[in-house]
Amino acid sequence: MSDDVIKSRDNWFFGVNSQFNILKNKQRLIEHFISKMYVRTQSIFEYKNLPETIPKDELELYIQSRGYAIITKVDGKLYAFWGGLGGLQNEYYLPTIAIVNNPYLKFNKQLEIGKDCVVIRNDPFYQGLRDINEYYASLLAENVISIRLALINSRILSIVSAQDDDTKDSLDQFFIDIEDGKEIRAIVREDLSNALQDLKVDNYGTKQIGGLKELIESNQYILASWLNELGLNANYNMKREALNSAETQVNEDSLRPSIDTYLKERQNGWDLVNKIYGTNVKVELSSSWKDLRDDYIDLGDGTNIKIQNEDNAILNKDKAIQNEDKVEVTEDDSKKEVS
Repeated sequence: MSDDVIKSRDNWFFGVNSQFNILKNKQRLIEHFISKMYVRTQSIFEYKNLPETIPKDELELYIQSRGYAIITKVDGKLYAFWGGLGGLQNEYYLPTIAIVNNPYLKFNKQLEIGKDCVVIRNDPFYQGLRDINEYYASLLAENVISIRLALINSRILSIVSAQDDDTKDSLDQFFIDIEDGKEIRAIVREDLSNALQDLKVDNYGTKQIGGLKELIESNQYILASWLNELGLNANYNMKREALNSAETQVNEDSLRPSIDTYLKERQNGWDLVNKIYGTNVKVELSSSWKDLRDDYIDLGDGTNIKIQNEDNAILNKDKAIQNEDKVEVTEDDSKKEVS
């Protein structure tokens, strides 16, 4: 077999060798969590009418990990590229030139943004999700390593110290007999009995239980915060109590702004692509991110009501409209009385 083994995708993406124990290498663990989250966030958006030359997964990986993707035509076909941005800044100090170099397509060119190409951003700062993912992945890796060490240390229930080698050997045999299920007999040697009275026993294991519980709670909190940051509802209750509906509503409302921004940036970008290149690409939310939006009904005045079921949603909307009508009638009556 050839020694030129094709590297896995994470080797290309992170540029490191992954052939070692992931729990013993913090950087590898961080990269594992980052790549795992990118797999999840591939499901945020759903595209319709994408050109065959632009795979959805590759497009999203560019935008999410690098902050943007450059869309342009090569030999009459649309492609998504990663490249540099520069040129003379426009009136809002944004780049005007995109530099693309793709050896496979033998395409190396400076493109005027908005004319020769379109830059689709993840967010107004071109950040993508890399900083968010690295932040939480680093915290999670630290926590997981601590959990591993705590689990190993939890095997040590007690630490026993002996004053001499004979006592130590006797204790070692004593613990072996217990593990083997042998009958424990009385100690008749006076010198050993006296030595045992001087033993020091530290109940080490009981000290580890509380710490391990806190680490597990921290793990859940970090992961929930990470998912919340990316628009997924993963409640973590620090109060150790049930959350009421108002608290749940506040949490769900906080999930929406960032994802709404990401969606709007993609829609704006593809609207420009459609205009310049005559395509008809559409992008919407997908999977759990779409389900979260579908749980609410828009009353038309900027107010959203959480849907318990379809009948309740219609009923709540009708009640809201009726209340608005009552307010208008009351205002009209007040005007008549004044006149």
